[in-house]
Amino acid sequence: MNSEIFQKHILKPLERWAPLGQKTDEYGTKYIGHIFKDAPYGYMHELYSPATDESIKLAEEKLTKVFPEQLMEFLKLSNGASFYSPSGLNIFGVFQRTYLPGYEAHPWRFPVDITTQNKFTWLQSFPEDVIVIGKNEGANTWIISMANEGPIIEYDRQDPDDFSWEWASFDDWLISEFAELFTQHDDRGSLLPVTSGVQ
Repeated sequence: MNSEIFQKHILKPLERWAPLGQKTDEYGTKYIGHIFKDAPYGYMHELYSPATDESIKLAEEKLTKVFPEQLMEFLKLSNGASFYSPSGLNIFGVFQRTYLPGYEAHPWRFPVDITTQNKFTWLQSFPEDVIVIGKNEGANTWIISMANEGPIIEYDRQDPDDFSWEWASFDDWLISEFAELFTQHDDRGSLLPVTSGVQ
């Protein structure tokens, strides 16, 4: 995801919730849409400070895998992200040296480390080149890159044979999922009622 696509499909739509409050902390994390008034960091969206080339390379070496190019581009713009909290999309990031000592004091203010998320035993049933890159908390599905530059799937461990949700690339997945969640939330950050359309 290059900066132009990031600006158009992610940052521009997020302006909808800026009136609720926004800030950037000392670690460079951007918070948009303050929805939990009693929680200083209770925001709807979090975009973490860009990842360095060194941090991305170290994560790849640790996993002995190559990240999809579009994911790497995204990480260099936002090192992981949390969208539509508390039940939305989480994109994992890479651990950076700059997080210390702040990480030890406030680990919840940093992205989920992609290297730890790829150590699950259930991943052993997948081909070696797959990478878990995030999670859809609302659907309780894992976001998985099936291969370098390969398709992206949402994997439900409760229904492991269902691969109906598939996108050609990271950009295709994030743009479509982000847009869908955009229409499911109101200007206050609340989920809109689900209508079945059945009379």
